[in-house]
Order: sequence, then C-alpha cells, then structure tokens
Amino acid sequence: MFSTLFPRPRKITATGGVFDLGARASAPRLWFCRGEWDGVPVHHAANARLRAAADASNAPGVRVEMRDGPGAGAGDGMPFAVRDASLPAGGYRLEVAPEAGLRVRAADPAGLLHALQTFAQLLRRFGARMPALVCEDAPAFPQRGFMLDISRCKVPTNAALEALVSQLSFLRINQLQLYTEHTYAFAGRREVWLGASPLDAADYALLRDRCAAHAIRLVPNLQSFGHVERWLRHRRYRHLAECPGGFHHELAGTHRPPGTLRPGPESLRFAGELHAEFLANFPDTPGAPFNIGGDEPWELGLGASRELCATLGKHAVYCGHLSALARSVEARGRRAQFWADILLEPGGIRHADTLPASAIPVLWGYDAGHPFEAQCAALAATGREYLVAPGTSAWQSLHGRLDNALANVREALAAALRHRADGILLTSWGDCGNHQPWPAFYPPLAAMAALAWNPGAHAHETTPDSAVLEGGIGAAFFDGDAAPARRLLRFGMADRFFTKTIRNKSLLWELLTARRPVLEGLLREVPERELSASLAHLEETLDGTLAADLAGGAHSGIRAREWEPARGVPAVDAELGASLALARLAVFRARAIRSGVERPFAAASARRQFRASLALYRAAWRRRAREGGLAESVSRITAAAC
Repeated sequence: MFSTLFPRPRKITATGGVFDLGARASAPRLWFCRGEWDGVPVHHAANARLRAAADASNAPGVRVEMRDGPGAGAGDGMPFAVRDASLPAGGYRLEVAPEAGLRVRAADPAGLLHALQTFAQLLRRFGARMPALVCEDAPAFPQRGFMLDISRCKVPTNAALEALVSQLSFLRINQLQLYTEHTYAFAGRREVWLGASPLDAADYALLRDRCAAHAIRLVPNLQSFGHVERWLRHRRYRHLAECPGGFHHELAGTHRPPGTLRPGPESLRFAGELHAEFLANFPDTPGAPFNIGGDEPWELGLGASRELCATLGKHAVYCGHLSALARSVEARGRRAQFWADILLEPGGIRHADTLPASAIPVLWGYDAGHPFEAQCAALAATGREYLVAPGTSAWQSLHGRLDNALANVREALAAALRHRADGILLTSWGDCGNHQPWPAFYPPLAAMAALAWNPGAHAHETTPDSAVLEGGIGAAFFDGDAAPARRLLRFGMADRFFTKTIRNKSLLWELLTARRPVLEGLLREVPERELSASLAHLEETLDGTLAADLAGGAHSGIRAREWEPARGVPAVDAELGASLALARLAVFRARAIRSGVERPFAAASARRQFRASLALYRAAWRRRAREGGLAESVSRITAAAC
C-alpha cells in the first residue's frame, strides 16, 4: 500500500477510514507558527511538492503557510504542526485522520519538511481520497551529505544548483558541500580563478538561502593543504610549495607540478587569509563544520619538509600541520573536517591524538571491496566523531560505473552503521575533465539517501535492476517519471560487457582519452566483440529517445547548433545524447588504432563526426554548467584523440 514512498518510512500503518479532500468545501488550511520553528521557511519547498502532487493526482490543492500566530492570517484554528523535542533530529510523526486531516509532530524544521514531503508523496499516490494512517519516521544517520566537485572544470549554474537543492531535499539529504580548490572569486587573487567562471559571494548568498529553506546545511569546503595546484602554478604563490619545481609522482610514474603547501607558518597564514574571506559566506552556529581537505599531499617529505619528515616521520609532520590548520579553524568558531586517508595509512592513526578533539575525519574509499570495516573500526576506536564517504563512480567515465558505485555505497553504509559513524558524505568528483553526464550521479545518490535514512527497508533495493530505486530516482529527479530513471540505470551498466577493468575509470572513457601507447596496450586485452556489445547496449538504452536522435545527428555530421532551437529537448536527453556520441568516438578511435591507422580522425568524414560530437558535448555542458572549464575539458579529449 505504501511501497512507493521513497525513502521508505520507518513505520507507517493504516488506521482505517479515509481522509476525503474532495468532500471539503475548500482546500485544507495548514499553517505553522514562525517562532516555534525558528522562522525556517520550509513551507516554500513543501508547497512546490504539494502542487506537483496535486496536479499529478488530480487532487484538490493543499497549501501550507508560516504565520506569526492564529490571528496573523486568514482562517482560525490551531497550527497543524507541533514541535516535539523528544523525537530524533529530523524525525516526525504524521497522522492523517478522517475528520481532523493532517497533524504533525516533528523534532525540528527538517522533520516538519520531511513530514510534508511524505504527505506530498501520499497525495500523489492516493489523490483526493487518502487512507487514514500514522507514520513514525526518523533517519538512521543524523548527517547525510552530498559533495559535488566544482573545481575540475565544471562549475554549475545557479539554476542547476537551485534544482539540485530541491532534489537533495526530497531525498532527505541535509548537508551540501561544493568541493573547492580555486573556483571561488577571492578578492585580489584574480589570476588564480580567471577563466574558471567561479562562484562569488552573491552566488553563495543565493545558494545559502535556498539551502536554508530546504533544511539543508551548506558546509564550506576549501582545500587547504594538498590539491592546490591551481594556486602553486602562479609565481606569486610558488614559494609556498613543498616542491616548487614539481616532483616525481610514483603512482602515476610522471613528473607533476607542485600541488602541496609546505608545512609551516607561511602556509598557515596563507590558508588563514583564504579561510577568513571564504567563511564570510557561511554564517552559521558555533561549531559548524568546515571541510579543509588535506587528502593526498603527494610530495610531502620530498622537498621543504624532507629533513623534518626524516627526523619526526611523515605522519607526525602531516598531523602537526593539519592540527595547526584545525586549531585556526576552531578559533573562527568552526570544526574542521578533513579527509582521513593519511591518518589511516600504516603508522598514521597513532598520531590522531595530536589533532584537536573537535576535528572530524572523513573516511573515503571509492572501490567495491574497500576496507571500510577495518577503517571504520580504527576511527571509531579514537572516540572521535567521523563520517564515511563513498563515491558516485561517475568521474573518468562517459556513462558512470554503476555496479561499482552501488556496491561501494552499500558496503560503506553497512560498515558505517555497524561502527556507529556519525554520518555519510557521498562524493561526486570530476577528475580529468569532468566528462560524465550530469545525471550520472543520480542513481548512487538516491541509493545512498535511501540507505542513510532507512537501511533496513532498503538493504536489498539498491541494485541496478531495483524497481524501488528506479522509482525513487524518477520521483526525486524527474517529477515521478520512471522512464528516464530506467535509462540512466541501464546507461550506467556499459562496463559490464568488458572483461578488462581499470581502477577508478570506465574503459570507454579510457579509449577516448588515453595516449596512444597506453591505448595500444589496452586494446590487446579488449576484444572487438566486447567493444561492439558495450556500444550496442548504450544505443539500445537510448533507442527511440531524443538523446538517440541527437547522438545520431552527430554521428552523421549534423551540427549540434541545428538542434539548439528545439528548446523542448530535456537536459537529460541532451546530456545522454552527447555521451553516446563520445562513446561512438571512443569505439571508432579504438578500431582505427587496432587497424594501424596513424590518425583516426584525419579523414574528412571522421573529422566531421568528431567536431559534431564535440559540439553536442559543448551544448550539453552549457545546459547546467558555466563556460569556464569547458575548453579545458574538451582539450583533454582533443589532445589524446587527435
């Protein structure tokens, strides 16, 4: 009866009878008292969902108002919602009675919004005649976050971020982070963000208000130790580098430019200056989190800190500098979150006590089979608050790596639950060009949200072929339409056809972007039948859709701008169509190189196909992202493929 609700409530029971909206002379007047709910305007988000539900089910409209008290608006009576501090954070009790209608008790504004969202789903499901019921619900994890990478080429438009916040709210996500290296318009530092289309203070003000109205905390995120390549490439900042002349990256086997700040007072002052300006965009309660990064300081101990690391050990030096950063953040009234990879290296965890008690490690791992169990146990043993961060597996892909993503999410959530983690932070990265279609993160995000809310009910409903997951994606992202959700799930399975796997990458993406010597070696392990099967799967998935038409147009040399006047083309079709066009280029390139062709796209017909496919890619990018970073993203394809 209630199986379509997503995420599934903890407990919902039909109590007998019907609440008949259609039998009433006027639509129910629902209001709550501004003062009791801290003035958080969750009614705006609720009304949007209620309107959509009423339209979809042909039911009478239901509207929620926030008032100062009974005499402050039209109508009399008591508020429909009462605050109840005995309930868990985010929790609520919703009752639908034949005569009294809707009544809600909730722990906080988030719980009130969750109750109204459940009511909207019930309205969509049952229409005007809703069964009387009682729903008692609360999340398994108090912190349920999503982190979007906005520093690897793709900076979303304000419209895209606005839509994302609404979608996160539907999924009961209560924290949002935007991973930032250089894509904030810092004053007096224009050379760092020039051409990146960065967010500025006005953008963050809009986003902050949007998040607040949806009971979502906007958590600041700024790399402050490693991954600062975009800063250190400039002469003005190069003296702060651990290795100003670059270093040999052992894992990649190549020379890399500097990317890590040298531990010490100068780097602390620099980070402090950035923190002071950046945090002005995030007025929040004392003790609110601030993600300062700290992962993958690849060259630490190879340059300026070589002697110190030789004397004290790399982990002691790392934790010493991280501790100083965290204390600086603490002095600003914040709690530092940091990536826990170095802490979890052999010999690292014994230095955990040198960090401030307020510092929050974030355990990340993105492969199916990652040792979440052992690492969660290690962090739990420190007695600290900690988060667990699986990934969407969308990056370095043209279609997402769905099987890996969903397994990674399930394993991370299971370990986090067993070892009492304080929350989940799902990460969606954009490494090496951010070529994946925007909606590739939808399925793992919906799966994480379901498991973080009610793991018992959703334990077996987060596989690629799950009708429940399909319905949840459709409800959250496509206004109840399961068809695009079904296509997304199938689209993400394209790697299933390859025997060869590459860690952290999709094979078709590697075929498109890898340097020729790498590709030639790879093709010795990839038979033609697997190439054909994977591409055929993508084509069949989109068969009969506008996405297929768009990709087909590129394949035959039709220019993307000929499609642009058709403004009715949904963004998801433009994005999947562009991804299919790029997948065709990848297979074309692989076949040509296997045949010994020196320059796969030298012939006029191939060159037209290549250009048209990139034009589709650019057009799809502009649907949800700013212009900055697009040229760099395209260059990663053209540099390898041509």
